[in-house]
Amino acid sequence: MNRQLIAAVVAITALSFPIFSQENSQFSIESQPKIIQDIVQHEKNIERAKGIISVVQTLDEMYNNLPDRVVAGKKITIYIDPCHGMVNGRWSARPTGRHCIYGISEEVYSLMLIRKLYALLSKNPHINIVTTEDYLAALKGERDDYRSQSFRNTIKNAYDAKAQIIISQHLNNVRSGVKTTGTSNIAGIHIVYDSNGGKYLEKITEVHKGFLTLYNRIDVSGFSRHYALELKKELIHIGMQPNGWQMGAVADDRFIYFVNFPISLIYETGFISNPDDLSIITNPDMQDKITRAQYETLLASFRDVFGIDVSESAARKVEHPASQFDLTLVKLSRIALFYMQEGMAQEACNVIDIMRSQYGNTRFGNLVTPYSEMKQTALTSERLYQKAMSLASKRTKSKKLRQRNVKMALNYLSVAKSMTRSKDFYEGIYRKYCDSYNEILHPGYRASRQEPKSIAQNPPSVNQTAKIDETPQRIPDRHYAVRPAELTRPIIFVFEEGQSLKDAIRTNLAADNETLERLHSSFAHAVVTNKVKHTEWSRKKKRTITVWKNERKRIDFYPGMYVLELNRNLDIVSARRVSRVYLNPDRYQNQLYLKNSYFAHVQREKSL
Repeated sequence: MNRQLIAAVVAITALSFPIFSQENSQFSIESQPKIIQDIVQHEKNIERAKGIISVVQTLDEMYNNLPDRVVAGKKITIYIDPCHGMVNGRWSARPTGRHCIYGISEEVYSLMLIRKLYALLSKNPHINIVTTEDYLAALKGERDDYRSQSFRNTIKNAYDAKAQIIISQHLNNVRSGVKTTGTSNIAGIHIVYDSNGGKYLEKITEVHKGFLTLYNRIDVSGFSRHYALELKKELIHIGMQPNGWQMGAVADDRFIYFVNFPISLIYETGFISNPDDLSIITNPDMQDKITRAQYETLLASFRDVFGIDVSESAARKVEHPASQFDLTLVKLSRIALFYMQEGMAQEACNVIDIMRSQYGNTRFGNLVTPYSEMKQTALTSERLYQKAMSLASKRTKSKKLRQRNVKMALNYLSVAKSMTRSKDFYEGIYRKYCDSYNEILHPGYRASRQEPKSIAQNPPSVNQTAKIDETPQRIPDRHYAVRPAELTRPIIFVFEEGQSLKDAIRTNLAADNETLERLHSSFAHAVVTNKVKHTEWSRKKKRTITVWKNERKRIDFYPGMYVLELNRNLDIVSARRVSRVYLNPDRYQNQLYLKNSYFAHVQREKSL
């Protein structure tokens, strides 16, 4: 009897008995729907079969007969994931630029909101809140700091608690170079800072504001999507504005938070980098309305999806919920993801085919679509992988041909890696492609490498006793001595919407009335001469040559930002439109921003 047959017999024998006894409960494969039984019984690898059974059993413990269990007194468990947190005595959001227009870290604003949501949830007799010990103390107002934890730890803790859903309260922002001043995230020309403290004048055209909810795109229960869409309606009703990204309800599948847990949500309640949003987020009345909307939407989603009404003192079942929860579909989706992360792409695709055949033409069809897309990517990358392995394993006497095959194999693997590196649900097959790539380059790589520890096994070190310093801070200005500029120093000329040309000149240069009239005439009739390349036929060289010719061009000023140069007669000799310029008074002049305009000092010099 060969080894494969022995393994199959052992597997079938092992799976014929109840296994995985936990909390005095036993699991039997016969209790599962036939399509789940078939998948387990067709899996010839015992360890993978055990893995599938573990996935199925865990889902049963979390969701099976949930309405009946809640009516009988069991609580719905919600795991609250901490928003960032402290690492080595410092809020972890600060170094990555996640702070507001005054330099206060995102966690401070998150705590304001999540405490109010926790107060509502904790009063509901049918809801159990689980989180880390220090974050729970922060939710209760007993402390103002808490440790950061990885998404992997959050997922592990949520599974350990048999939670039905993970939520996380965050605030949004934009890149740090455009959010360090109170007006930087409002359209127009504003002072901004780079990461080194350099000060710039920049025309901001893209304004980031409004709330959004990130929901789990590969959640086939539909709970995440239903919740995000309903919350959007409620927040609009209280006067908030949705962000332009998918109009405030964003389907996300980019990272492990949405891959390794069935139902999960992230609130992004506004842009703390935008003064308008910040005024809403810090308004106590609006905080109450926001968190009330989050709470009521949770209750409505439990009613509409799970069929359980927990809005009153006594829980009750809803006979015909608006969006029926199908646990078998959830199990199939998690099995497909299990296979994908095990590097078994074809097996994952087989399960996805079952999902499509069973649910593709039902009201769950749109929830299965992301898995169909996943299948197409996985099959394409696997074909590239198989081509690469075939080329790499070819034996030929020609060294040149061997090198050519290896090069082609590496190219195929590079494409397969690029297709699967951006989404965490491809982690298993991506790792397989990386290992194969390294093995081709360095034979023996697999035998010598060590398995990397997961983040859950190696959490970041933190200083638990550190105090929070959240004094509003700004990036310090570089020190410059302000001296009057010479006439020919380039001018930063800002022409705002609604200004006349003369008013813009007065604002930027602060010239006296007589000089202002001369400057206005110069700007209104500005013509600059530029050297431009032309091609022409050279009779002497008997070929086409390139020559430089002077070309005069009229400058028509319209709202925006320019760098100009004047001569001694106040004529404009060069002008270029810019979107950003470094505010260095040794290089440029401007009275409004640099206080060094040559023209602002003309009258003073005359009166000395």
